Amino acid sequence: MTAAENAEEDKCTTAIGLCLQAQSFLKSAEFLFRSNGDAEPTVRFNDPTIFLLSHGIELTLKAWLRRERYSLLQIKRFGHKLTALYKECRKLKIPIDEGILVGQWAAHKQEIHLSDDHDIISEGERVALISTLRRSREVWRHVWLLGKLHDAPYVLRYHRSGYYKYPDIEFLLMSLLRLNKAIEPACMASYNEVKNTV
Repeated sequence: MTAAENAEEDKCTTAIGLCLQAQSFLKSAEFLFRSNGDAEPTVRFNDPTIFLLSHGIELTLKAWLRRERYSLLQIKRFGHKLTALYKECRKLKIPIDEGILVGQWAAHKQEIHLSDDHDIISEGERVALISTLRRSREVWRHVWLLGKLHDAPYVLRYHRSGYYKYPDIEFLLMSLLRLNKAIEPACMASYNEVKNTV
């Protein structure tokens, strides 16, 4: 592409545009995931949901980079590598508190566990005992698992037999929808700033 074409593409690709497009993918993933709770499951495999989720997070993270004034050329260098995008966005202080997310997730889970003292505790109590650092790694671990599926060519596009470690879809949905909502006002503000300077 010529410099003029790159400049035009840069102008047309806004942080809020990417953010809202990401929201569409995440909401579609949520709809598909929730429909599978019906008596008659709609889909046999979770791959379509994971495909929508992974594209949703990719666009969300790229929206944050655009908001931080990254050019499209800079963003394209990351390709579709979710873990590299997530790492870069965390350096730029993307507004996500992973520890709180994990706590909110655990609070509504009905699972019970045995504590180190062999007491019966809820999932919320179990998470409360985990260090903040370990809690923040939980979101990172799920994004990493999603990235392994998303980054590997065609893993999610064609069914292949074998064993794959999948992330917890419900946890990722909650986390990514909240992350997308958290960055939306900043993405809109950056769009308004650019619009007002033109």
